[in-house]
Amino acid sequence: MRIVLALLNLLGFPGVGTLLAGHKRAGLAQLALGLSGFALTLMPFIYLAGKIHLPPSELLSDPSAVARSLLEQSQQALSAPALLPPLSLSLLGILLFFVNWLWSATTTGKVRPTPPPLP
Repeated sequence: MRIVLALLNLLGFPGVGTLLAGHKRAGLAQLALGLSGFALTLMPFIYLAGKIHLPPSELLSDPSAVARSLLEQSQQALSAPALLPPLSLSLLGILLFFVNWLWSATTTGKVRPTPPPLP
């Protein structure tokens, strides 16, 4: 049982194995930390998706105009000063998820014994 919970925590999503091991507070905290780390990691992609738009429908008839428009927009959105805040949030998210992963690896080994079911 301990191996299954460790695999859930380390290969699945940190916090699930801890919850199933009977540590509700630690498991919920690990789930919250893991979800927030994952959300912060996605910030540059969300930022980039918000900055790049497809051109108006009249330009869709000319594929080269679409390509030029998307290239210009992506060059503006990918400038270093514009990407620094989302990338720093992404690195913070990766760090949070890694710390959470280490924390879940240490809490999996302490499985609480489950009482026998009531008649």
